[in-house]
Amino acid sequence: MLHPLSLDKTHFRNKLHSFFLESLNHVQYDNFRILVFAQKEGPSHSRIEYVLTDEDTKEKRLRFAKKYITKNNIKADYIFRLDDDDLINPNSFERVNSLNCDVFVDKFHTFLNVDSGKIAQQERSWFPNTT
Repeated sequence: MLHPLSLDKTHFRNKLHSFFLESLNHVQYDNFRILVFAQKEGPSHSRIEYVLTDEDTKEKRLRFAKKYITKNNIKADYIFRLDDDDLINPNSFERVNSLNCDVFVDKFHTFLNVDSGKIAQQERSWFPNTT
């Protein structure tokens, strides 16, 4: 059992990232790929393509990503903005695919509870930045 309080910050972030990668293995939708905009390549994964950038803040990387996607004419059924510590519901793509909508917001926020070290989920009244 992971207990985050016993880990240093870097080790804790790496552990969160491994949970993120593991959540990708359970996604039921087959037609997707992930672009990670980062300053260095991370752990290899069959669905992840790393796009290297020198941008040093999340805001700058988001602007870079938007330009990259537009410039390279990347088309997708869906675009999710996730951080490396986010977990994705394995049924998210299939659920959204069954709807006729422009924006989908999951009312549940899934996260690692740092007090218990367990994955938790709570219903929220706000839109997460992964909308």
